Amino acid sequence: MIAQNLKVVLATTFHLYLKAHKFHWNVIGSDFAQHHEFLGKVWEELFASVDTIAETIRTRGDLAPGSFQEFLELTALEDDVDELTSAQVMFERLLSDNEKTLAVLIDAYAAAESEMAFDISDMIAGRIAAHRKHGWMISSFLNKQAM
Repeated sequence: MIAQNLKVVLATTFHLYLKAHKFHWNVIGSDFAQHHEFLGKVWEELFASVDTIAETIRTRGDLAPGSFQEFLELTALEDDVDELTSAQVMFERLLSDNEKTLAVLIDAYAAAESEMAFDISDMIAGRIAAHRKHGWMISSFLNKQAM
């Protein structure tokens, strides 16, 4: 079960990485430099995590998904197909998707704990912490209280 949860975590994390990178490339406005830099840090952190997640799937004896089709079937996120340049809308979507990613991570954490895979739950706990920090920072851009 934990391997399947991790596959959803991987696909969802990669999807969020792609969105953050797209927003990094396409954000415009008077705060461009600040937004571009922040979004760059977000996508870099997310991208750095996908290899660890994929390798953790392999430690469970399963193959890690790696195609766009597999990711689309597994992700908890909706795809953004419209053209976005408004930083406000980008950050609102990023915050919502970060919260969905947190939910997937919390489910995977519970599965790892129930299987006493504490090495995996420890890795997931680190990802939860990273996403909570992302949520706080994105909420700050939106002038909202972090969840």
